[in-house]
Amino acid sequence: MSDFLAFLIALILSALQIVTGNEVVYQSSEPAPMEKVLPAESLPEPKPTAPLPTPKAIAPSPTPPSPTFPEAEVKEESRVALLPSSKEFPSALEEEVFVRTNVERVKLGLEPLKEDSALALISRKHSLDMLIEEYFNHEDENNCNSACRAKEAEYKYQALGENIFLMKGFGLSAEDAAALIVQGWMGSPGHRANILREYNTHSGVGVAVDGGVIYATAMYSLPR
Repeated sequence: MSDFLAFLIALILSALQIVTGNEVVYQSSEPAPMEKVLPAESLPEPKPTAPLPTPKAIAPSPTPPSPTFPEAEVKEESRVALLPSSKEFPSALEEEVFVRTNVERVKLGLEPLKEDSALALISRKHSLDMLIEEYFNHEDENNCNSACRAKEAEYKYQALGENIFLMKGFGLSAEDAAALIVQGWMGSPGHRANILREYNTHSGVGVAVDGGVIYATAMYSLPR
């Protein structure tokens, strides 16, 4: 990754706001607070993680190179460069986000999360609702949040968390879009905590895509 791109990504992640330019937008909201059914003392806190490095002040290049993203340890057959126009793109992106999330956990000695189809379905429905209703929030227009959606789906849990992400205009492959999403979450303390909480054991990722617009929702849980 070039120095300029590293600096640009660092600025984006530190601001946690919308970045626009050439009709390129991505947004990662503040994560929803962890919902806990058990008393707080019965859930172990995660091991402390290393702080993110402070980016160096680098003068921007007048002609930045094309973006590159860190490689994840994924199966070779899943590395097909699927673009948003492909009907297989949403499921490929969901799988890539899930795999890259576990890469980040394993890096820090944590157990990988198990794929949870019920959480994935709840996440997918929320991403689709945000896309159709054109909003970006953990609460929908009926003030239903992640805990409310889990209850409606009769999903039983002891702890529950959620990250969401909005991307517009990138036109990236599934693997590169997933890299940007997970990289964005890992650059935010709240999102990072959701991914790295030691007591979370399951996760489900759901995306909704319309042309170059991508909504992604990831839920993390300790099921009951």
